[in-house]
Amino acid sequence: MNTLSLIKKSLATGCAVYLAALSPTLHADVVVGSPDLLDLSGVELSASSPTASFFGADSIYEVMPIGVSASGTFAYSDVSYGRDCGIDQEILIYQNAFDPTDTALNLIDNFDDDGEVALSAGVDYFIVSKPLNDTSEGSAVFVLYSADGGIVTGLPAVSSGDCFDSLAVADTAYIVNFDGTEAVADFDGDDYQYFVVGSFESDGVTPPPAWLDYGYNLTYPGYSLDTRAWYFAGEFSPGDAPAGGSDDSDDSPLPEGSYTLVISTYDDGGGVSGRGLRGPVIQALRAPATPVPALPFGGVVVLVLSVLWVARKRFNLG
Repeated sequence: MNTLSLIKKSLATGCAVYLAALSPTLHADVVVGSPDLLDLSGVELSASSPTASFFGADSIYEVMPIGVSASGTFAYSDVSYGRDCGIDQEILIYQNAFDPTDTALNLIDNFDDDGEVALSAGVDYFIVSKPLNDTSEGSAVFVLYSADGGIVTGLPAVSSGDCFDSLAVADTAYIVNFDGTEAVADFDGDDYQYFVVGSFESDGVTPPPAWLDYGYNLTYPGYSLDTRAWYFAGEFSPGDAPAGGSDDSDDSPLPEGSYTLVISTYDDGGGVSGRGLRGPVIQALRAPATPVPALPFGGVVVLVLSVLWVARKRFNLG
């Protein structure tokens, strides 16, 4: 056996031992990690903002020139309204130019909470953000992105302010793919399909993981299933009473101790299918997360010992 073959065999043996030692604690249809995220965008609407007439009513507004890197359909979602951390806004999209003296000119679309619009590369667009009720002042935060990879340029990034601060609590996503065949158990009086996600420690102060349901609170393409998070003291057994839980957005800390996180469907019974997303996640998802775990120190030790073991057998060492 040549040196290259020996190395290949040693690595294969080491990887097999390492993978066997890991024994996954997560269901195959649960993804935990930091997904590919898009920046939040937005503006502050205040008394110093310019004023124009929109649909027959005067309103303050801010305008943002933008472009897109590739033609396609772009999705919009009002983050400040969906997370209740800013004003309820409306955006208007103009092509080629925005004229505050004639706000109907060049208008191609407008949205309240969410929507989709076709945009073309090489064309100048202008996004106008205004309060939905024409008079509110505050943060107007949103996302505008393409699920196909097109990039929006020119939008101001949001990095501070009340809306951002209330979202910037963590960046871990819990993506759950239900196909309707999962186990069903009683959770506090009702039967739900569920996944056991894993264990975690509570310090009695920090909100528990997965307390925010994006399938309910915000609409992102492909993540629309309404789910629930349940927290069980110690290990989980079907039929146990939960120590706490979150339906839509309960961030109440749990008492200090060890817990198991379980994510279930919102609708009771079986046969529910779809992809849910729970967080905290501070931004919008471009695509499903495919995290690649790093090799921990223990895995490196196992791999090295395995290589040495194969080499010892090969060369009759010691």
